[in-house]
Amino acid sequence: MKPLATLILVALTCACGTVAQTRTLADDSLGAGELMERLAALSGEWSTVATMGGVAANGRAEFKVTAGGSVVEQRLLAGTPEETLTVFHEDRAGLRLTHYSADGNQVRMLARPSSNTKHLYFTFVDGTNLDPEIDRHMHEAEYHLLDSDNLHAVWTAREEGQVAHVVRYRLRRQE
Repeated sequence: MKPLATLILVALTCACGTVAQTRTLADDSLGAGELMERLAALSGEWSTVATMGGVAANGRAEFKVTAGGSVVEQRLLAGTPEETLTVFHEDRAGLRLTHYSADGNQVRMLARPSSNTKHLYFTFVDGTNLDPEIDRHMHEAEYHLLDSDNLHAVWTAREEGQVAHVVRYRLRRQE
């Protein structure tokens, strides 16, 4: 009996340690409201360099707070045929985005918890006007908030179950 009791005690200790570690990571993560505040602070006009497959293109981006402060709109490559609209908002599940693509689909993503307060990482949840197993769509998005005037974004597209391309954006606030 004693070896069984020792085994149970060890298992419970390991489980409690895992819960405590998870709780610590969660406590260090920003909530959806705090993440929205960080996005709202990006409001304004930005210049951008978009790079895909070694080809770079200059453009502009816009961030705008709307709907009574409950939504942040982002337009990348504003004013071009490749313009995209991404709408960020809070939800009971956390911070969400809907990405309206130049490809004509609408992808929804959810922010993943992170203890890095300057990093936002979104992953695919679902979408409309697409079959995610076949059609090209944005599947992940990362934002690296370098400072109040500079940020990097990385958008990863998938098609037929594989990475189709990665677009990297370097954004700088316009004065």
